[in-house]
Amino acid sequence: NSLINNELTSKPNEYDLQYERANAYIERVLECSNNWLVFSMSLFLRSKNEQERLKTRERSMIQMQTLIDQFSDEEPSLGERTRYVYANPYPFSWNLKKQLGFAYQSIGVYLSAFELFKELDFFEEAAQCMVVSGKITQAEKYIDSVIEEHGETPQIMCLLGDLKRKEEYYERAWELSNHRNARPMRSLGMMKFQRGQMPEAIECLKAALEINKLYPSSWYALGCAYVKEGCFEKAIYAFGNVVSYDESHGEAWSNLASSYMQLDKFKEAQSCLEHAAKSCRDNWKIWENLILLYLQSNLFMRAVTSIKQLITLNKVDRVNERLMLKVSNCFINKFLSKDSQQTPEAVHRNTDVLFDLFDKVLAESPKDTGILKLYGRLVSSIRSDDYDKVKSLKLRETRSLLTAGWQYDLEQGAKITKTIDELKSIMGDKFAEDEETRVFVENTLETIEQNMK
Repeated sequence: NSLINNELTSKPNEYDLQYERANAYIERVLECSNNWLVFSMSLFLRSKNEQERLKTRERSMIQMQTLIDQFSDEEPSLGERTRYVYANPYPFSWNLKKQLGFAYQSIGVYLSAFELFKELDFFEEAAQCMVVSGKITQAEKYIDSVIEEHGETPQIMCLLGDLKRKEEYYERAWELSNHRNARPMRSLGMMKFQRGQMPEAIECLKAALEINKLYPSSWYALGCAYVKEGCFEKAIYAFGNVVSYDESHGEAWSNLASSYMQLDKFKEAQSCLEHAAKSCRDNWKIWENLILLYLQSNLFMRAVTSIKQLITLNKVDRVNERLMLKVSNCFINKFLSKDSQQTPEAVHRNTDVLFDLFDKVLAESPKDTGILKLYGRLVSSIRSDDYDKVKSLKLRETRSLLTAGWQYDLEQGAKITKTIDELKSIMGDKFAEDEETRVFVENTLETIEQNMK
């Protein structure tokens, strides 16, 4: 039993291997067992082991129901059943029913789960089953019958508040508990938060968390309420409690970073956003905020990596000319400024990184005139000897200006003419020799001249 329980409770990230190891022990005990309690305990552990697997889940629940039914069997005798009772922590019948009820819930068999929870007087779980199955009226009638039978209790009044969405039931539950039950204030605080009543929500959530602090969702709501009220120091404390309980809570890390940014604590904000990005890699807003912080701190490589992540998330529309200009300025400040102490090799290597980023962006947005113009200026100033690349970018910039209706737009025609003049200046004597480019330029200028007449 100890070996099996050890396998069932350890190494949660290795479930398949864990399942097979535990199953080997269980099958061996089932083959050799000649005692009712030992055999039943092995069946219970096997049922528990099989609940997480889709293929065996139904068999597991059938087995659990059989174990519940056998409590009423006349055989075997009491002496046989209790022979190893101190060596086997076999669950009580109500415990088996509870586990079966939760198993039914997990697969959506809510009415069967309701019957089990109703039998066990698990009022909250029973009501939830009725609500989830769409039987709101029946759930309210069930709660009313519970009140008639058991009287008003904090738990029951909270259930009624959940169903009818009325604050007075939570307030009544709070009074019934003599202000010692956190549930009424927690639910009331969340309701007020959803209704935009932030000061009242803060007071309710604080009262609930003073009684029971182990609710990250309440801390998170409290932090959001503080943010809406502009209390960023208090918001930092609330979100800090969330991430101390759950380090993978990306939204809490992100809001924690925003609170730090409001207080101009950018270093702390950057650290929080990096944690948020680890937990929510698909959240493009986190990456965008992280990019801005990296650029502000002149962390060029990290900014480039984050921009590539935005592109991976199909958010290339967020990578605009303004952002690429900031990246370029970051590169210039770090590698080309007078105060830069970078080696020529580092400058060359990071120049390749910058140009590679431009290529990736333009592969997704090939007609972004602003980015093409910026890229061309960078190449012509940093690597002016790369004639083919400078010419290619200027030609692409010219073509990108040929948008729909450009022939009839005088302002657009002026832009195209200016870009063509720059292209001719770059090509110099080679312009006359490049027939394809020359023909394109002549046809474009001819079209502009005809429409200006």
